[in-house]
Amino acid sequence: DAVQSELLAASEVAVANAYANYRRRRDEERKSMGNHLPAQQAMTFVRGHDGSVHCWGEEKWRGRIALAANGLFMPESIEELMRKLQVAVGDELTADELRKKVLSNALRSAKVDPAFARLAARLGLQFLYEEVLGSSIDVLSADDLRTAQRQYFPHYIAHAVSLGQLDARLQKFNLTTLSEELCLERDYPLDWSAYSLLYEEFLLRDETHALETPQIFWMRVAMGVFIEDSGRDDRRVLDLYKSLSLREFCPASTTLLYAGTKHPHLLPGYVYALQDNMEDIMSRGIAENAFASKWGAGLGGSWSSIRGKGAKIGGSRGISEGVRPFLELHRHQLTIANQGPNRRKGAGCAYLDLWHWDVEMFIELHRKPREERGGDRGSKLRICLWVPDLFMERLGEKDAQWTLFQPNDVPDLLQLHGDDFRWRYLHYETLAEEERISSKRVPVRQLWQKILAFAFETGFPALAFCDTFNRQHCLGGQYVIHASSLFGEMAMALGYGETAGGAFGSISIPAHLSGSGSIDGEKFAQTVRLAVDALDAVLSVCSFPSQSIAKHCAYYRGICLGVSGLHDWLRMQNLPFDCEEAERQTDTLFELLHYEALSASNNLAQKHGPCAASEDLSVEKICKVDPSASIKWRDLQLAIRNWGLRNAYLLGCAPNGRTAKLLGTSPGALPLSRNGHIISLPDGECVWLLDEQLASVLKTRGLWSGDLGERLNHLEGDVSAFPELPDDLRRTFVTAFECSPERLLAIAATIQKHIDQSQYVPLQLRMPTFSQISALLIRAWKCGIKVIGPLLTAQALASERARANFR
Repeated sequence: DAVQSELLAASEVAVANAYANYRRRRDEERKSMGNHLPAQQAMTFVRGHDGSVHCWGEEKWRGRIALAANGLFMPESIEELMRKLQVAVGDELTADELRKKVLSNALRSAKVDPAFARLAARLGLQFLYEEVLGSSIDVLSADDLRTAQRQYFPHYIAHAVSLGQLDARLQKFNLTTLSEELCLERDYPLDWSAYSLLYEEFLLRDETHALETPQIFWMRVAMGVFIEDSGRDDRRVLDLYKSLSLREFCPASTTLLYAGTKHPHLLPGYVYALQDNMEDIMSRGIAENAFASKWGAGLGGSWSSIRGKGAKIGGSRGISEGVRPFLELHRHQLTIANQGPNRRKGAGCAYLDLWHWDVEMFIELHRKPREERGGDRGSKLRICLWVPDLFMERLGEKDAQWTLFQPNDVPDLLQLHGDDFRWRYLHYETLAEEERISSKRVPVRQLWQKILAFAFETGFPALAFCDTFNRQHCLGGQYVIHASSLFGEMAMALGYGETAGGAFGSISIPAHLSGSGSIDGEKFAQTVRLAVDALDAVLSVCSFPSQSIAKHCAYYRGICLGVSGLHDWLRMQNLPFDCEEAERQTDTLFELLHYEALSASNNLAQKHGPCAASEDLSVEKICKVDPSASIKWRDLQLAIRNWGLRNAYLLGCAPNGRTAKLLGTSPGALPLSRNGHIISLPDGECVWLLDEQLASVLKTRGLWSGDLGERLNHLEGDVSAFPELPDDLRRTFVTAFECSPERLLAIAATIQKHIDQSQYVPLQLRMPTFSQISALLIRAWKCGIKVIGPLLTAQALASERARANFR
């Protein structure tokens, strides 16, 4: 009917009449054939990004699905998959609408079997290749697709430079040589989490479509990290590209986002300590932080020097409102700087000394106003208490008191730790008793109960043990740590009025296993050397929020290298996370990481010179000799004494959620909190996806069924609720909530002794009690863990899933 109308509107009356006669004749033929008429193919017309229209018939659907399903253990036939993927697909769609419909249909089936998520990722890659390369994959063989990507790569670099997105220096690389190394096959192992994160957040785009495939993205990142090699040498770029594309190593999100661009803000984390004056608070605490968070950086800073509520302000003869108004301003600044969808958002953590006048107000800061409750758990501004040993010791004393001071009355306390802090604090308590300085006295256990109560309600505050930070510090006594980063993993010295930054990255443990499941030491060492070299290079090409940060980074050249997938590796060996053998293997792994990182930094110092802070490093602290170890620590000690280190800081374990997704591993060195996770569908719906490793083991053992998959999904993968499953499997796949928290702290303490910075150690408890939380926090302090918290409960995670389902 539409065709006839168009013909008549165009005055093509004769053609319209002929067409009408043809339709009548065909209608009569169909009636005469009756049930013998073959089924008509479903046809969908798809308008591409360039305006061209393509017809999707059954053969095209069948070919696409067969290609995506090749090698996957799919529970259904191609015909059944076609029916599922074509649900609610109309006759006319844009390419983007079709992509969203097809991928959402596939992911809804992933609620029953996670293999559908892998299928969705491969289908998504097909759409992405067409979007970027501009050719239908139906007319291209695998070789043709490789050739098309390699031919496109130099044009992409030139085009992105012309758009102002990429640095023109990238054109100085030998683009022909680099394009020949692009390996399309390395896309196939991507799961849905990795594919969707790449597509939604990391791939460069113009106004209408993506400009990069995953392999081009990894190559662009490698070129951006080693951009100073452009026009001279491509070897380091190719080595880094290979490691990135094989997902052996991955730098932090900001490095992935901005490497090679005109705005290389590559550092993901900054630590600052504010001075007690309006100029520093506004210029650094607000303006500098806003600029850093605009580019997705995480911020951690000490607000302890700012005088508390009620203190006199000499210059203006006013009265201070304390820390809270500035922290609220900082929280709003984070919200303003993070406007916009599909991008990494900055976040902040404020640190306050436990003796500060405003500490009781600070503890309450994470509680939301009543009108804001019911949304995300907590604000974007995390809070952490900077706790001295003296307070923890007084917890064991009956009726002990704790004194709160105005920081402008006791300014030297901010610079002290250990015994120096203890004696000076006792001196100020004496002055307070004589009423020579302002003070407030609170019972130690009352303050502790308040900390526990708010941790129980909101998850915060976290606790950072300042004396442990400074006692384990590898630089001389004149260097003081005043705060840590967003998740507590950075531990860099700085003075009040300074900001520190570091380059972050993670090494995938599962990507470095031998056939027996043990760590391939040679391959692991090679990746560590490459990672240290890459992160050190990031510091040389990075744009900094201010010159003072650039100066601090040049002096210390701090990096924060960690691992990802520790829990995956232990599961591959059929080991529960909290068993003694897991702790032993973790100890061995992190000792190897420690040694290889120091060795790599020492080699860089021999090539490029040590960092300025290297001469103040305590070699005995950073390189402890263990006579029983097979590692040649004594030789390394001698090399460090002779040549120094390129980086004053090297190792720290972050939660690295995005990095872990791209690597396809569990996050960092943490146990998984659930055997699965929530994913967002392209059409906006949220579904629960069962852990693929668990599903794979069940299928390998012949235990898998659709019914079991549905029941596991309903219970968030809690295998302990299925007595019919083998005991060893139920023990191996326990989550953090079923693990012994004491054993988890022991493993965290084992890791801490091998890293020079810190690690993210949340408290993950199913149904905590006040006494349990208290005992675990004290135990963490005694174990030498630097930061503990926030508190994560099973109830909070269940609420998160309920909110996702509601959306």
